[in-house]
Amino acid sequence: MLRCRSTPAGEFCDRADHELKLAWPSAIRPIGLRDESIEFEIGNALTAMMKKSSLKKEDVISAWEVVQQIPVDLRHTDIKSALRIAIKFNIYAYDAYFLECAENLRSPLLTLDIGLKRVARELGITILE
Repeated sequence: MLRCRSTPAGEFCDRADHELKLAWPSAIRPIGLRDESIEFEIGNALTAMMKKSSLKKEDVISAWEVVQQIPVDLRHTDIKSALRIAIKFNIYAYDAYFLECAENLRSPLLTLDIGLKRVARELGITILE
């Protein structure tokens, strides 16, 4: 899964039975939107990568198709814990939701966001690259 600073899309990765499985903090699901909001975030991340020239235009659709093969697991997010992370590291709560989720699941984080990688490492979260 992909995560970019320019769009707040991202996931935590959990390896179960040697398969890549994405855990998505439930706090990210906006009220009134169904689980398709996750797909909106992913699509937005892919186009953000394209705009930053880190993904070629001709690869956006194929990247989308690959991502669709990865199961997504919505996970509870401890908002108070995430807010503590946000305050401690002076980051957005949205980013902290993913960090809290990874920390809680003891799961690695897959991200392209340099700042998020730095904070994850300070928290002892493994980064997948």
